[in-house]
Amino acid sequence: RLVAHGDRVCLVNRWRSYWGSSRPVPEGSICRVKGDRNRKPVFSERVAHVTGLVGEWDLVVDFSGFNPLDLEAAFAGITTKWKQYLFISSDSAYEVCPSDGVPAVAGDVQPASAGVANVVVESCSVRPEDPEERKRLRKEDKYGDNKLRCEEWLQPKALDGRGVLALRLPDVIGPCDDTNRL
Repeated sequence: RLVAHGDRVCLVNRWRSYWGSSRPVPEGSICRVKGDRNRKPVFSERVAHVTGLVGEWDLVVDFSGFNPLDLEAAFAGITTKWKQYLFISSDSAYEVCPSDGVPAVAGDVQPASAGVANVVVESCSVRPEDPEERKRLRKEDKYGDNKLRCEEWLQPKALDGRGVLALRLPDVIGPCDDTNRL
């Protein structure tokens, strides 16, 4: 839809096979850059090169940041030349926060009624103050811990009119799920 709308689109990924779709992106319709975050200096250089060609990104959508070092590699390439940064996080971020359902801000959880569980809101995703509890939760869910670390790393980046948004998506279950959870 973005391409059809006339927007310029640039895809930075490892160029692995496109899975889960009979409609891959048509060749030549977007800028494609090969960049593997496991090779951070090369990744940053390639993103910086494309950023130099683009000038400024209206929107950066980050699907593959799994720890703050991944984000540092991206930001080394885009520097301050972006307006909005959308980070695809995970609902696993809640797994490394207190599970007692008590939010950081009083009144943010509605009591359970008629068989409906408590409502989870953003203020429920605050790490415990106790270092030992943090360590225990990190050990139980390293993925969730790293995603929350990424969100925390991004918070100070929302400066000078630039926006940062983290979406905590739940598990993907269906035709594109390669974890065989069902």
